Amino acid sequence: MGAYVPPHKRTVRRSNHITHNNKRVVVRRKVMVIPYAGRRVLMVRDRGTGEWGFVSGGVKRHEKHVEAAVRELREETSDLLRDLRGLQKETAFDTWYRTKAHRANDDRKGERVRSEYRVFWVRVDPAVLDRLPKAFAPNEEIVELGVGEYHRFAPRWALCDSFVDSVADFRTL
Repeated sequence: MGAYVPPHKRTVRRSNHITHNNKRVVVRRKVMVIPYAGRRVLMVRDRGTGEWGFVSGGVKRHEKHVEAAVRELREETSDLLRDLRGLQKETAFDTWYRTKAHRANDDRKGERVRSEYRVFWVRVDPAVLDRLPKAFAPNEEIVELGVGEYHRFAPRWALCDSFVDSVADFRTL
C-alpha cells in the first residue's frame, strides 16, 4: 500500500493505466461563492491577471466545502463578508479548464488537472452589496470588488463565462 494521498490530489486511474494522454490526472476540490442581490453579483478583480471573477479557491486537505467557501469569502473580500448567511442554493460542476500558465506548469509535472467545483449562491441585502466596493481594502490576491450585472465586467475569467453561459439559474436571478 502506498503513501496517503489527500482526496484533492488523488490520481484517477482505470485498469491501472494513467488516464488522459499518458498524463497523471489530478482532481482538485474547489469552491465558488456567488453573492448576489437580484440580477447584480459581487465580482472580484484578480491582482495577477486583472480579470474579474467570482470568489473562488481550493479546498484544503481536511476542510469541508462549506468551510472553504467561508474562508475564501473572508479572504477575498478582506473580511467584509464573513459567512454564508443568505445561502440560497448549492450547485456543482467539473471542469478541465486551466489558465495557460497553469497548463504549462501541469505539463512540466506530467499532470492533467480536473477541478470539481461546489458553487454557493448567497443572497445579500442590496444595501450591503452596494457598500462593499467602497469599503474594500485591496489584499494580496484581490485588487478590487465590483457589483453589477455579470456581463458589464471585463475582462472576465473564462471559467466564469463558461459557468454563467451553461447555468440556467444565472438567467433567472
